[in-house]
Amino acid sequence: MPLALVQPAYLWLLLLLPVIWLPALLAPSRLPRWRRALSLGLRTTILLALVLALAGAALVWPAREVTTIFLIDHSDSVAPVERARADAFLQAALQRKPAAARAGVVVFGREAVVEQPPTTQVRFTRVTVAPPSDQTDVARALKLALALLPAETRKRLVLLSDGAETRGAALELATAARAAGVPIDVVPLISPPSDEDIAFEALEGPTFAREGQAIGLTAVLRSGRARVARLTLLRDRQPVLESEVSLAAGLNRLPLSVPAPPPGFHTWEARVTASDDPVGANNVQFGFVEVRGTPRVLLVAGDAARSQALAAALQAARLTPVTIAPAELPSSLTGLDAYDVIALVDVPYRDLPPAAAVLLPAYVRDLGRGLLMVGGEQSYAAGGYRDTPVEAALPVTMQTQGLRITPDVALVLVLDRSGSMAGHKLELAKEGAAQAFTTLEERDHIGVIAFDTDADWIVPLQRRPDAASFIRAVGGIAEGGGTDLRPGLEQATAALLTADAKVKHIMLLTDGQAERNYDDVIQRMRQAGITLTAVGIDDFDPHLREVAAQTGGRFYAVRDLNDVPRVFFDESLRVARRGIVERSFVPQVVTPVPAVRALEAVPPLHGYNAVTPRNTAQVVLQSDEGDPILAQWQYGLGRAAAWTSDFKGQWARDWVAWDGFGTFVAQLVGDLLPAPDTPAFEAAATLTGNALAVELRDAGVDAQPRSGLRAVARLIAADGVVSDMPLREVEPGRYHGTAPLPAPGVYRVRVIADDASGRRMGTATSGVVVPPSAEYLQRDGNQALLLALAQRTDGRVDPAPERVWDAPAGAARHARPLTWPLLWLAVLLWPLDIAVRRLFVPPPHPRTVATWTRMVRTRARPAVDLEQRRVQVRRRQRAPLPPPAEAPPSSEPAAPAPSTFDWRRNRRSMVERPDRSRQ
Repeated sequence: MPLALVQPAYLWLLLLLPVIWLPALLAPSRLPRWRRALSLGLRTTILLALVLALAGAALVWPAREVTTIFLIDHSDSVAPVERARADAFLQAALQRKPAAARAGVVVFGREAVVEQPPTTQVRFTRVTVAPPSDQTDVARALKLALALLPAETRKRLVLLSDGAETRGAALELATAARAAGVPIDVVPLISPPSDEDIAFEALEGPTFAREGQAIGLTAVLRSGRARVARLTLLRDRQPVLESEVSLAAGLNRLPLSVPAPPPGFHTWEARVTASDDPVGANNVQFGFVEVRGTPRVLLVAGDAARSQALAAALQAARLTPVTIAPAELPSSLTGLDAYDVIALVDVPYRDLPPAAAVLLPAYVRDLGRGLLMVGGEQSYAAGGYRDTPVEAALPVTMQTQGLRITPDVALVLVLDRSGSMAGHKLELAKEGAAQAFTTLEERDHIGVIAFDTDADWIVPLQRRPDAASFIRAVGGIAEGGGTDLRPGLEQATAALLTADAKVKHIMLLTDGQAERNYDDVIQRMRQAGITLTAVGIDDFDPHLREVAAQTGGRFYAVRDLNDVPRVFFDESLRVARRGIVERSFVPQVVTPVPAVRALEAVPPLHGYNAVTPRNTAQVVLQSDEGDPILAQWQYGLGRAAAWTSDFKGQWARDWVAWDGFGTFVAQLVGDLLPAPDTPAFEAAATLTGNALAVELRDAGVDAQPRSGLRAVARLIAADGVVSDMPLREVEPGRYHGTAPLPAPGVYRVRVIADDASGRRMGTATSGVVVPPSAEYLQRDGNQALLLALAQRTDGRVDPAPERVWDAPAGAARHARPLTWPLLWLAVLLWPLDIAVRRLFVPPPHPRTVATWTRMVRTRARPAVDLEQRRVQVRRRQRAPLPPPAEAPPSSEPAAPAPSTFDWRRNRRSMVERPDRSRQ
């Protein structure tokens, strides 16, 4: 049983032994020799114990037990019948397990998880854990199993798999297993492919095309037998082709012709389906194409008349304008990418699809496209763009620079509290009142009336109170009885007639029918310039639409109750005309950018939306009071511009009629067009094993590649998710980077290169298709990988269940650490060493020893007869005493016989022997 040391370097500490021995042997000591030798021995033992503990001393002896870990492939490429066979093999092996042997179970697919850690008591009926099964990572499973194997037993791995590895490098782990003396037995789980399966192996086609050019694609399909299937092709997630195709047994190449798509980056998704296909995960493939042509500008306008002048100017500049309603704005990044510039023409934020509004910043920042916002009465702050995703992409904020542009507002909210409004509807009405409150400034006035058959002031018309008291008052509104509009409208009108405000407005919300007994009140409102906005929910009064129009207000028919707060907020902003300035002035040129460089003089404007430019924005035109009229900036890879006036015959009527309007618009939009890729840059994205690799090559200037650039590859998925991959320079002018393989789909790749100072040197564009996992395309498994794993580690192929417990040829040792026993030995010997050197135990006195000796002898004598003893005593008494011997003459008198008293006195007068221990 040899002694092993984990860290033998600590044995150098044994050189401290002479430091302990020399002082003890050479220095004079008052201790007896035997005590000094004992103390030195104890201290030597303590030092040896501490040094061995630090060195990790352990007792080692050969191990006889065996630990076997089973690795079960639970990926989708393993047929259900083969999974059942793996469970049966494991159960049969465990039934024959020796009592001292240990067994563990690892289940793997894309990940590897522990089903059962190594133990002597294993209970297994079937696999209970379910790792992701869309990939097969044998290497991850081997790595986990090697980490689970205990060091004090002999080890073996049993791999039950089809070998269809889609990620990882299992053969590298086989080398590590061989070095550790761990053989890998393999049990192939490969079954013949099903004749019913159809696999879509590839979708071939060009990656670039010209505008107007039809696209030719090729679908590569594999079928187990002849059959008819349905093929569907989607472009940008919209179907463009669907037909039935006849498939022969084996490989099929089907040509497809697709109409010319518009310019832009487009994605393909092809699917094949059949009623009797057992595996659907291998029935899809992806592709992409970038169509180059005339730049397209998307005009988003609630009213097409507001964008007519802009569209005509773009057409004259040989651009392609496309006008749509706000609801038609694409809600995917791929759909938005079909346009080079998007212009929001006097459209309120509430009319934009929420998903599209969120993607607009990524459209500019990540795709490098252009965004233009055109002002109007429903744009900027008046259109509800404050604190929205769209505002983040603009070079201006919706904050205003002064109160001079804000008219005084007196707003009265008339809320229905009838019994039909009880519950959720009344709570939403209260939330709407709170939203309207947030749009008002400090000098504005607000009041709240709740009505049923009667009306009460909840918040009397007053200058804007503090938010807490307003919310508390509105929150106390409780439901009442019937519905009568007159009391509430009459009280609101009477209060507004005496209010000192430029804008007087009533917002009415109701859900019920009511008698039209308020026409005279409406007449008084018209005469006083009081406007009315009516919001009807559920079974509202149909007269409200007509009443709102009579006062110059609006009517909202709310079908979704959750829209009530948003309607109140947007309508309050519109009524308050936040940020709107209406007066005539001539814009002043601040920065001579290309959009205004050729313009010698500009006509006047008659209104605009007041905004605040951002710190990094470039103000091109401004009003006579310093408010920005045209501002632009670089936002990520793209550019955005803000034109705060309109492009219709209201504020910009002189501009629309101006002969230089077409030139101005062409230059304005031209500055927003995406910058072309740098000719010297070439980007390529490829799939390498289980990773996505992106490479940038820089031809440089005069064929001299540039070094030291900071390159980043931006991966843009079809759903708008963006991820950045840094590229490092591997040689002059060549930059390379890799990332884990993303989810299947099409990714657009934009590579941006800056110099060391952050100056943009150029961009390059590419694309890549991540196909569905090869997990579903390996129909025959990978028998060669399984054989290689067994051969490299001296394992076996398809062993019998009882043979998995055979002890491997490599020797294993069991080690028992001695660290704690050695430490305890040192701790226990330390006080003993102190006792030997410090404590005094006096030697026994000679008289005491003699007394003890007599006592022992007396007790050791045999018992005598008492009567015989008495006879002997009498005989001695009768015998005559011998005559005393004559003492020699002496000149000194004889000393008296000592008595007990004299002996004690003499004992006290004796000089004591000194104690050597005190010297």
